[in-house]
Amino acid sequence: MPVHQLLKQNIQNKGYKYPTEIQQRAIPALIEGADIIGIAATGTGKTGAFLIPFIEQLLHNKNNTGLVVVPTRELAQQVAEEFKALTTGMKFRAACFIGGTSVNADVARAGGTNHLIIATPGRLLDLVNRKALHLNAIEVLILDEFDRMLDMGFINDVKTIASLTRTRRQTLLFSATMNASQQALIRQMVQDPVTINVSSGKSASSTVEQNVLKVAPNEDKMEVLFNLLSGDSFEKVMLLRKPSER
Repeated sequence: MPVHQLLKQNIQNKGYKYPTEIQQRAIPALIEGADIIGIAATGTGKTGAFLIPFIEQLLHNKNNTGLVVVPTRELAQQVAEEFKALTTGMKFRAACFIGGTSVNADVARAGGTNHLIIATPGRLLDLVNRKALHLNAIEVLILDEFDRMLDMGFINDVKTIASLTRTRRQTLLFSATMNASQQALIRQMVQDPVTINVSSGKSASSTVEQNVLKVAPNEDKMEVLFNLLSGDSFEKVMLLRKPSER
C-alpha cells in the first residue's frame, strides 16, 4: 500500500500484517484526498481505515489538521490511543476532549498545537462556545459511528460542527448502518464521495466474539458483573453454573 515506511513499521509493531477489507478499499482513496462514506460493522478496522491515511498525509504535510468526532468517551479514548501508537517516533500531537474531565485542563490543551483533535460532540462545542477552540482551520473532518451519533440525539451538534468546518477539504463518514432518512444530511457534508460498503449493518463482524451470560432469578446482576470485572473469565463463571443456567 502507498504508506510511509515508518507508518508501516508502527502498524507491524501492533501485530498487523494485512489490511481489513474496509482498510484495503478506503486507504488509497483517502490518501488521494477523496471524501468517503464507509459502511462497516464494529470490529472491521474502521479506526485504522481513517487514521492511517490521515497520518500518511501528515507525514507529507505537517500543517494538516484533523478532527475526529465520535459519540462516546470510550471510543474517543480508543481513537486517541490508536493515534499515539501509529505515530510513534513522528512527533505528532493529538488532543482528546470528552465529558467527565476537567474543563479547565481541556481549555489549556486546546490552546496548544494539535495535529488531530478527537472529541465527543458536547465537549467539543462547549470548548468552541468558550472560544478555547476554533474549528475554521480544520482540513479533514472525520465522523465516526455516524449512525450512533444520530441515535443518541447529536444531529444538531453534528450539523453545527459541519458548518464550523465548512472550509475543510476532506470529509470522512463512517457508520455501521445507513438508511434513507440520513441521505439528505449526508449530502450536505460530503462532495462526490467514494462509497464503500463492506457489511449489511445487520450483523456483527466475524472478528468480534460475543457471549451471553444468563442471570438466574436468585442471582444479583451487579454481583455477577462485579465478579467478571474483578478478573473472573467468562469461561470460569460459566463453569460454576449448572447446565440449566448456562
